[in-house]
Amino acid sequence: MSEQQNTFVQIIATIVGCRRFLMGSFGFGTLICLLALLLLPKFYAAKISFLPVLAVDPHHETSTSNTVVTLSILSGKSTARPISVLKSRVIKEEIIKKLKLMKVYKTETMIEATEILDERTKIETTVEGAISIEVSDRSPQRAADIANEYGNQLCNAQQQYQFVPLKVLDTPTPPVEPIRPRKSILVLWTVVLTLFLDLIVLFSHKFIIDLKEQSPDEFEKL
Repeated sequence: MSEQQNTFVQIIATIVGCRRFLMGSFGFGTLICLLALLLLPKFYAAKISFLPVLAVDPHHETSTSNTVVTLSILSGKSTARPISVLKSRVIKEEIIKKLKLMKVYKTETMIEATEILDERTKIETTVEGAISIEVSDRSPQRAADIANEYGNQLCNAQQQYQFVPLKVLDTPTPPVEPIRPRKSILVLWTVVLTLFLDLIVLFSHKFIIDLKEQSPDEFEKL
């Protein structure tokens, strides 16, 4: 028990003795964090969402088609076709052409541009059964424009592919706050990594000093 207490006291004494080093290292890590926040590109996210609606009279209980549509909406199957259309290459290429995204993304081929657009687009069905389209971009306005164009393409494809009518729930607006980089996460990782590296350097230094004092021969071999 006394050995454990002595070890603990030695650790505390080592930390206290190197407090200036720890504080300086922590300050340096904080500076790196601030520089990263300034230099890392900021991305903004804009979202548009649609909700499937009944195409027939909801009060007509004997309507077979009404029952089928209702069950389709409740089960979430009504969003499968429009989501497939939204994720299609044709829709992405139309958006890229209309908004001239090849120039924005600095790509030479349409395939590269569609890959970038795909990486920055999140299309999913929400718990409430709505279709959510979220687009991220370095420009808040362009993020909103791309999300809105997804909505336009979906509306244009509605008659062609004859899926359940969709009603706009939320329209995209240029976001104010960026989604990346996240300040809190970046600061937290900076603190954790800085302290971890500090402790490694600190105890490595202590180990070398102790080895030099207690085993000079072993130290010379190192």
